[in-house]
Amino acid sequence: MSAAAAAALREVVRRYGGSALGDPVALRSALRHLDADLPAGEVDALVAVAAAGAADELRGSGGELGAAVEAVGSRADLPVDDVRAACAAFAAALHPIGAPAAPPADRGGRAGPRITWDGTPTRPAPATGPPRRRRLALVLGAVLLVVTAVAVVVGRPAASPAAADPSAPDQVALRFRALGADLVRGVLRCAPLAPEPGETERVRCDFGGLAVELVGYDSPNRLRGHRDEVLAATRGSARSADAVEAGAAFVMDETAEGRSTVYWDVESPRPMSATVSASRPLAEVLAFHDERRFAALPRPEQPGPAFGSAALWELAAVVVADGGGECAPTAREEYFAGTVEQVSCTFPNGVLADFARVADGRALTAFRVSSAFPEYTVPGTVRTGSWSDVDDTGAEQTQLIEYVLAADGDSYLYYDRRETLCLGLLYHPDLGQAELREFFVSRGLQR
Repeated sequence: MSAAAAAALREVVRRYGGSALGDPVALRSALRHLDADLPAGEVDALVAVAAAGAADELRGSGGELGAAVEAVGSRADLPVDDVRAACAAFAAALHPIGAPAAPPADRGGRAGPRITWDGTPTRPAPATGPPRRRRLALVLGAVLLVVTAVAVVVGRPAASPAAADPSAPDQVALRFRALGADLVRGVLRCAPLAPEPGETERVRCDFGGLAVELVGYDSPNRLRGHRDEVLAATRGSARSADAVEAGAAFVMDETAEGRSTVYWDVESPRPMSATVSASRPLAEVLAFHDERRFAALPRPEQPGPAFGSAALWELAAVVVADGGGECAPTAREEYFAGTVEQVSCTFPNGVLADFARVADGRALTAFRVSSAFPEYTVPGTVRTGSWSDVDDTGAEQTQLIEYVLAADGDSYLYYDRRETLCLGLLYHPDLGQAELREFFVSRGLQR
């Protein structure tokens, strides 16, 4: 921290009063208007310790640095050396040492330097002995000038720093900085919302197409209760993952309908959380979260990153999640006609799988019919049923079809879910029908 920083703060106090050092927005504005030419890093550090209450701590301690640095350091996201240097500059401005007294009179008894309107010190010109009447006119003119100047100064209202807007993005970033070093990067606007019971504040920030809701809680227990509700909401979800550690948590969730939610929180320095929810792919919402640079804990990997839709991942996860399969998206209609998404997977035992999401129910019915079509299958090998519910006839929600293809003699297993318009096809050049079915069932299915 340069000596110019302390000088700049003293000038802020002289021009705007000591209260400006307690208002980070006013302080930044004042430093900008001073043209002090401070490095941007020093300005940011001064504003950060102002927001952390440096002025109040130093006033309370009479300028003693030790306790003030400790208190401010616990609130400001700065290295301790930067906090100490910034607090020293504040102390020098609030408690100046050796301030110069008023200039003394010279040996001749004449007054010391006087300040002109342009700020240049000058001395009165020596008397040249004009007639008494001329001297009296000069004295009266000088008195009139002083009275006029005093009237101008007294009549001019004192400059006061503008009150900080708590909804301004920089203020929101200061209060919620534990949720991300770049929490409001790219923000368009922030607005307060009505807090719910147990909440100290709720703010919504709009990023254009995505919005984050920031919530402060009156106790860590309130935050943990809300966290438990978020975790409970992901049970049975199409795609979800979470990480919970002492003092922080992260949750991601995507429904089969394509609604994605990412939530993260911290309990210290005060309990707070952030939530982003939108009808967008989970990967896009995760990218937004990653740009905030939340550092309290690492987030888990997205389940099934090769699958663009949660609905297709939900169907494929029956086999892929614990089966060690390697998956990659494939070109639309490469293996199935009329699809909107396709993914292919390979398993260590040589089983191959293709998964697809189709456009409508008619397309799904066509796949069901063609899979069991007698002209394409070896007679006596077609077996049908439901793969998810023993009471389901297979005609409505889920269908399972096992067969041997007449063209190559390989075993195939087809399964689908009508409500999400998703299907999967497993096959192996060497495994028989019983072995392929066992592979499918061993992933955790019950038939």
